[in-house]
Amino acid sequence: MLQRIAIAPGHRGPTVAITTQRVVQFRQQPCALLIEAFSTSAERRRERRRAGAAIFGGVERAIELVHVLCNEAGITDDVTLAACVLHDNLQDTHLSYMELRRQFGPVVAEVVAELTDGNSGLLPDRPSVRLHASGSLSHRAKLITLAQQVVAMRDLAGGALARGEAGDVSTDSLNAVVESLRGTHTTLECLFDEARARLQ
Repeated sequence: MLQRIAIAPGHRGPTVAITTQRVVQFRQQPCALLIEAFSTSAERRRERRRAGAAIFGGVERAIELVHVLCNEAGITDDVTLAACVLHDNLQDTHLSYMELRRQFGPVVAEVVAELTDGNSGLLPDRPSVRLHASGSLSHRAKLITLAQQVVAMRDLAGGALARGEAGDVSTDSLNAVVESLRGTHTTLECLFDEARARLQ
């Protein structure tokens, strides 16, 4: 139970305390961390859109990634799923690493930082985590990276990226990432191979 606190008109201090207590209490519920990650990501992206910034992928892509991890690969670790939702927020929104760490804790923040390009200037003390470094990722970051490759390969196989939307995405680049991560998670690797087979 939350303790009732008398709040003087115009004074917002205790409200913050109540909210913090409520969040800590509700965080113990199943899926609470994941739902908070979706809420934070959606709000940050709304702020960027209001400012006129173009945001690609977004929450819809995060839902697709979480579906692959949870419903297809059986991964239910809340830290992995929350980090998956937040994985591109450091680059695409105004969410800072310290804000991420304060709100979601150091473990989620570290996984997100692993998936953030060190060349972006957001994490100057970290190396770029791209093709050449994918083998050095933590297990959780590897799972998220594999899910990204599955979804990207499905996009290619389904023709979603056939009209110049692929950018630097190619079967060769996707294959290179997955090959560097072989042995991480059999089901995710099989899902990728199935999607690749549809291209042939």
